[in-house]
Amino acid sequence: KRILENMIINSMDSLSKSVQDLEGNESYFFVLEDTITKKIIGSSRIIRRVGVTSPHYNFKLKPIIKHSDSLGITKKHLLLSLKKTERKVSEIGTLFLKDSARGKGLGRLLSLGRFLFMAEHPKYVENNIIAEMRGVSNIKGESPFWSSLGEKFFGISFIEANEKTVKEDSFLDDLIPRYPIYAHFLSQEAQNVIAVPHPNTIAALRLLESEGFQKNNRID
Repeated sequence: KRILENMIINSMDSLSKSVQDLEGNESYFFVLEDTITKKIIGSSRIIRRVGVTSPHYNFKLKPIIKHSDSLGITKKHLLLSLKKTERKVSEIGTLFLKDSARGKGLGRLLSLGRFLFMAEHPKYVENNIIAEMRGVSNIKGESPFWSSLGEKFFGISFIEANEKTVKEDSFLDDLIPRYPIYAHFLSQEAQNVIAVPHPNTIAALRLLESEGFQKNNRID
């Protein structure tokens, strides 16, 4: 409740500002209301600038090929290089829809509503827009990628890391691995889910692609 309350307060404060007063930490929170029952059935959000109030990292995926003439061996590798997202990027996210409301085109309405806002108020967002897709995790909330990589550096579970980043995220800068990582040093299970969306996120990804978004080869 406190997280939602903060989102709402920040959105109200952000919308009360003139363009000249924008600082970069603004966000715009939208909800979808069932006008008959008067209940909230969905939400979405725009963050004006990524990385202003907290660090935002991703791994850039780069395939490389190594060859030895003397051995006649060619090996393909996938390199994960850490990148910090520049601040002049806006992010769309927090797209949630109640299960009972699915299959009626309301998810598309929620998504397109954000783009309508951006089209009407282009100065409230940056020219480059990103969307962070949820990665693969099991019913217990465990992520094979995090278990094979993140947990080795942070010493906490994926669920704990998610909870801590909401409250305090300075530990990311303190402990995150800085050097490129070869993917096949990770477990096979982790390799299999690199840049693969969660099953519940596939529909959202397809929706964004239909709206003109291009899938990028990086993971957050």
